Amino acid sequence: MCLVVGLCVVAITLSGTLTGIGRTRAGRDGAG
Repeated sequence: MCLVVGLCVVAITLSGTLTGIGRTRAGRDGAG
């Protein structure tokens, strides 16, 4: 269980990070 929960947390964190970076880039491109 611990491993599964850990993997899920990592996956969610990576997804959130990638989404945040994508939004930041899109915002910069739109503003620039």
